[in-house]
Amino acid sequence: MALDEFGLTLKQRIFADEYIINHGNASEAYRKAGYSAKVTAAGASEILRNPKVQAYIAMRTAEAKSKRTMDVTEALERLASIARGEKQRGVSNSVEKVENGNGKSSTKKRAKTYEYTPDSHDQLSAIDTILKVNGAFNESLNVKLELPTFVDDVPEDD
Repeated sequence: MALDEFGLTLKQRIFADEYIINHGNASEAYRKAGYSAKVTAAGASEILRNPKVQAYIAMRTAEAKSKRTMDVTEALERLASIARGEKQRGVSNSVEKVENGNGKSSTKKRAKTYEYTPDSHDQLSAIDTILKVNGAFNESLNVKLELPTFVDDVPEDD
């Protein structure tokens, strides 16, 4: 039985990839990898307990996460750039109607990249967010309120 560079068989590798693609649906991944449908749940559970499969899934998930997510440092750096009024890049998506020449038309999506300088509102908003993240507004007020007591059974003086 041939093993890949991660020590997985072809079916195990397909299972792991399908498991990631299907957002953790082990039964679906098990079927798509070509295993017997008779023991789907038990078989999928057994493969998921394999340390090599676990390591491969963890590695591939971490790769995907690092490519698609923004960590706190990156977010704060972007906010700082906006707060300083540095040029930013933006993308504008548009849809154009295109005539095909035979009386029919189709639509074409177009993305345009542009640069802009954040206005004062965007800069102040970025500064506000940075200050909140860094705990600048964590002060609490200690206010003691003394409310009057109303008594309904006080006799009236005539």
